[in-house]
Amino acid sequence: MNWRSLQTVRPPVLWLSALLVVVIAAWASVTWINSALGSGRCAQRTVLDVAAAPAIAATLSDLVADGAGGQCADVRVSAKDSSSFADALANPPPGEQPQVWIPESTFWLGRAQARGAFEVPAAGTSVASTPVVVALTEGAAGQLGWPAQPNTGLPAKRAGSPAASASVR
Repeated sequence: MNWRSLQTVRPPVLWLSALLVVVIAAWASVTWINSALGSGRCAQRTVLDVAAAPAIAATLSDLVADGAGGQCADVRVSAKDSSSFADALANPPPGEQPQVWIPESTFWLGRAQARGAFEVPAAGTSVASTPVVVALTEGAAGQLGWPAQPNTGLPAKRAGSPAASASVR
């Protein structure tokens, strides 16, 4: 190669060639790091259908949208009334049923069993709690000793908004 043949190569071609080499090296590095960490690739995605009480279904959907289901799971939350779903567990309609049921209360587990859904456990673990309010007329509260004895046999009082005092486990 002589000096004149080197002068015919234009500088933009050199810069673009160098840029192409850098881009390919970066792409190869990112691909290698992703495969080494195992991120973003699943051999098979798991589909999980969740039937949840209407009061908690929106919150569960928000959690799933925020990535709580993980990268290898498709979690689909649908709002189902606990009473009608307990009946559906006892007398399943044809077709697929959700794999998870989150009723309003563990009370519904016993109701489902009483209706014939014997595969449902008798007791379960609560995933959320909300405050309970006991309201009495002034006459009924007076019969319990109020205001001289404001807390006779009732749980401890708690003031505040329900949204602030509710908890998710």
